[in-house]
Amino acid sequence: MKIVDMEKRIVENQLELENLITLHEAESDLKLAKMEETIKWYETELVKVGGVSLNPFSWKSKKGKK
Repeated sequence: MKIVDMEKRIVENQLELENLITLHEAESDLKLAKMEETIKWYETELVKVGGVSLNPFSWKSKKGKK
């Protein structure tokens, strides 16, 4: 009986872990989407206000034009 109980608990724990992993991935995706949205907002606002780009590769091309 002990082995059967242990096997049952292992299956339950595996299911719980899968649920937790799924929940964690969903939360991570949501945070990533929010961060990307924030970055896009900053990019548009900085370009509007000061003409500054957050892309460091674009800085070099602007310096060469001056």
